Amino acid sequence: MRHYPLFADLRDRPVLLAGAGKVAERKAESLLSAGARVRVVAETLNPQFQQWVTEGKIVWLGGLFEEAMLDEVYFVIAATDNGMFKPAVFLKWRNDGRNCAIRWIRRICVRLLCLPWWIGGR
Repeated sequence: MRHYPLFADLRDRPVLLAGAGKVAERKAESLLSAGARVRVVAETLNPQFQQWVTEGKIVWLGGLFEEAMLDEVYFVIAATDNGMFKPAVFLKWRNDGRNCAIRWIRRICVRLLCLPWWIGGR
């Protein structure tokens, strides 16, 4: 099996999306269609993201990532080239006892998946 299927009920759940480029735009579209409450952290927004903010479909948290942004989110998606974001999310969630998978290539974090399930079934 090449891909691991993952299904989550995101309806009315807060989701943090890092990035506001073309890849993040596709992620945001799918999150919005799933009913997620999307929060975006990005230095700048492309026109589509600006429109979503104006329409009240997403919340823009600004460009500076803070660990506190992770405290109440159900799901995190990193669609950014910011090399510091993914390791920061990983470390924060692991320290909180939440499961988080990360893929590294040549010491660079390239994939991140953080879910709301706690280690030990808490």
